[in-house]
Amino acid sequence: MSEQIGKEKSNRSVLVVGVDLTHVSEHLLATARRILRDTGEGELHVVHVVPREPFTQRITNPPRSRDPGEIAGLEAAQWELGRLCAALADGAKVRVETHTPIGDPAHEVVRVAREVGASLVLVETHDDKRLFHVSVATQIVATAPCSVLTLRPQRDAPGL
Repeated sequence: MSEQIGKEKSNRSVLVVGVDLTHVSEHLLATARRILRDTGEGELHVVHVVPREPFTQRITNPPRSRDPGEIAGLEAAQWELGRLCAALADGAKVRVETHTPIGDPAHEVVRVAREVGASLVLVETHDDKRLFHVSVATQIVATAPCSVLTLRPQRDAPGL
């Protein structure tokens, strides 16, 4: 019986996708959807890391209080993730879950990957200084508990 459960679990893909909520995120999520469509079923964990409030604000705000800007950023990220993920599970046996931790992007993506038992992490590299620029992707590759697929942006995408 436990052998059968192990076989069933191994057929499910668990993907963690780090997104920065730019036009590049849609390309990355489309790639994740293609991967999951090929496997038939799985879990998709979409992660957008909200930056911490600046140190100067943290020391001037009362302890344990949340910065209104940080709260607004978190709510906006959750809304945008919901919009991006709305059609991902359509037609496939895919469970989609969003994560919006606050902190360091590389650390938080790797933490989520460990917690959910990811079989693959997907991130997209950028030439500029956005969330998943080369150094963040490199940190994820170096510390992730599983394989990491880094995608280059589409050259025909707007703004590139």
